[in-house]
Amino acid sequence: MMKQEVKSQDTYTEVFVTKNYDRFNTIDGNRIINELHVKRLIESMQQKQLITPIIVNENYEIIDGQHRFKAQSSLGLSVYYIVCEGYGLSEVHRLNEKSNNWKANDFLNGYATYAEKEEKFFDYILLKEFIENNAITPILGIYLTRGELNEPDAMTAFKNGHYKAKNIEAAQRFMDQLEDFSQYFHETYKSTKFIKAFLVFSGSTKYNHDNMTKKLEYMSGYLQQRNQISQYLDILSDIYNTRLSEKSRIHFKGEKEL
Repeated sequence: MMKQEVKSQDTYTEVFVTKNYDRFNTIDGNRIINELHVKRLIESMQQKQLITPIIVNENYEIIDGQHRFKAQSSLGLSVYYIVCEGYGLSEVHRLNEKSNNWKANDFLNGYATYAEKEEKFFDYILLKEFIENNAITPILGIYLTRGELNEPDAMTAFKNGHYKAKNIEAAQRFMDQLEDFSQYFHETYKSTKFIKAFLVFSGSTKYNHDNMTKKLEYMSGYLQQRNQISQYLDILSDIYNTRLSEKSRIHFKGEKEL
């Protein structure tokens, strides 16, 4: 094994190089390997391998660079690496928090996998099941089960492992009600803006879902794709309020109930 020193004016960092691929391990909770990304890296490295060290901890678990490692090992190339003692899953996610390569699903799958070892991440399993059962995006799942999507730090908390499911059962009841639109509004009923509009509308103290389902039987033609939440609220009001007394009607101005 060779050891190289990359020196700066004040200090230096040890960069190691090896072809002993068996030394390295993946870390539980890291994102699933994207084989297409590996394939592209292989094609690039076949032209020229750029020296970009991967980061490992003292147990040789890869913290950053698992795709690069797989491409290098597949080609029989040398692996350059830096050892950062004490690094683990939280550092994996912090390194990738601002990266466009990591999507919400990557964080979700990572924490859900790691929950088998760390009970504090159990709510990520609940969130993953809720998202898969209802075929919605992770961001919508967070919005519905935590209700804090508009808070500036909501997604940061999710990415950093601090997500807590506050109302899974209530969110599932809402999704069950939303399904009553499926035969009339097809795929659009699960669009982000329509879901948010129906969440606001059905949150009215006057709302009665039986009334809505009855109106849909003969007024579903009112359901048209729109670009704004407020426009969907107007449509829902038109359907719901038909043949109702004024005191039972639900009205909105913009996204605010009157």
